[in-house]
Amino acid sequence: MFKFHRIKQFLSNWLNELAEFMDPDNTGNLFGPTNELVISGVERSNMSEVFIHTIDLFIPTDLTKKEVLKMFREDKLKPFKFVREIIEDKGIVEGIKDVNLYDTLFKGREFLLEYIVDFAKGRTAVKVIGSNNPRKMLEKYYIEKSI
Repeated sequence: MFKFHRIKQFLSNWLNELAEFMDPDNTGNLFGPTNELVISGVERSNMSEVFIHTIDLFIPTDLTKKEVLKMFREDKLKPFKFVREIIEDKGIVEGIKDVNLYDTLFKGREFLLEYIVDFAKGRTAVKVIGSNNPRKMLEKYYIEKSI
């Protein structure tokens, strides 16, 4: 048990150091938007509750956490159906062939839903994150998965 605690602590420290290195001013805008349609999560965090994370981009949506959770209770794939249009319209993932729910994390009022998407050019993960700080929620998710 002690060894796992040390590994968890090491990973947590490493992720925090990496985040500090990559984003020293803590703006959440590591490399800037790849186009004007993709806005950093921190800039929109006061307006957005739900974000899409794929291919190292955080894309704000107009969905609420309550809406996504309701959809998730009805059908595990339904939240993806709503974000699918966003990622296809931005040209991030095109020609989607198959989608499967891979994993979830629920922490209080925050959540992360990870979908594995098979598309024309391969396979990728698309995460639907309900959080005011999606980067922090993503960090929690990877720490949880590593244990």
